[in-house]
Amino acid sequence: RNKIKLFLFTLLLLSTFVYLLPATFISQLLYTFSNEEASNIRRATQSTYLIKEFSFFGAGLGAPLQSGYVRDSTGYGFELTYLNIIHKLGIFSVALFGYYIGTIMLLVNRIYNRKFLLGAFVSTGLMGYLIMGAGNPVLLSPLSVSLHSLAVYILVFPNR
Repeated sequence: RNKIKLFLFTLLLLSTFVYLLPATFISQLLYTFSNEEASNIRRATQSTYLIKEFSFFGAGLGAPLQSGYVRDSTGYGFELTYLNIIHKLGIFSVALFGYYIGTIMLLVNRIYNRKFLLGAFVSTGLMGYLIMGAGNPVLLSPLSVSLHSLAVYILVFPNR
């Protein structure tokens, strides 16, 4: 009963917040994710080429696109990190994405069950790189692996 009240209160609060946002902010936000914005046009083009060349086992690390489309001088780097991972690793990328999803499910479980909340919230912040890394490969650097490892450590060993 209390969870339903909390959910409804949160929904009402969120709805009120969205309603009170200035229209210019909302239109700017929509423009940022639209195909009219220059960098999104590039990403939309990249996604089309990458998705067309998905294969079961992947193309391999460092493999360029067979279509000849390139984003940079190396020939294999793309801004759409997650699509690039699927292109390179194929079915083997499921393990990587499963690890990300498993970590997120664990921290959501901790927050939902109100166990070790401080560690769960810190881990949520550490996992924020997943959002930014979707469109910027630089953000999925060795630092992100360290952040993920630290988040998992905090979740697995909450009393240390």
